[in-house]
Formats: sequence, C-alpha cells, structure tokens
Amino acid sequence: MSPEILSKNQSDLDKIKQQKRDWYYRNRKSVLRQQKKSEKKNQYLKEWYQKNRTECIGKSREWILNHPTERKSIVQKYVQNKSTRKSFWKPYNIPDHIQLEWIKSFGQLV
Repeated sequence: MSPEILSKNQSDLDKIKQQKRDWYYRNRKSVLRQQKKSEKKNQYLKEWYQKNRTECIGKSREWILNHPTERKSIVQKYVQNKSTRKSFWKPYNIPDHIQLEWIKSFGQLV
C-alpha cells in the first residue's frame, strides 16, 4: 500500500476518534448515569467483592492499625457531620454512653 492511502486511513481514524470524544463530552452525564445504574456493573462489583472479601477486610484492618490518628479524625468528622444535620432540630445533641461506645468501635472489624 502506498503511504498516501495509509495517511488517509489514519486521518479518517483520527476524525472518528475526535467525533467519539466530542459525543462523549456532550453526553457524559447521561453516560455516567447509565453506567452507575447498570445491572451488569453492579453484578460484577458484587461478585468481585465477594471473591476478594477477606483481602479487603485484611487491608482495612491493617490500615486501621497503622493509622489510628487518621481514623480517629475521620470518625470525628463523620460524627460531627451527622450531628450537624440533627443540630437544627436538636441544638444540644450530646451523645449518651451507648452512642459513645458505638463511636469508639465505629469501623473496627472484629
């Protein structure tokens, strides 16, 4: 084949790629929404997590043991965000002893 034909084919492929890119950019919200609700994707993720469950739990336990201060700050932020949502209705939303125990054990995999 001559180089002219190859370059023409290449330019056609580039045009098609650019068209696809433009189409995706225009429709990315609907595409992402579709992918998020996709049964096929949800099924794949469910199977993957079931297959790698012990590995995921092991990694999270290891992270919790290696990063106690970060975990504590994450739990505090979570509790503050939850309490700020309720603070409009309950200005003095002070956790009782049961809630404090739950906060301390939050995220720990026993």
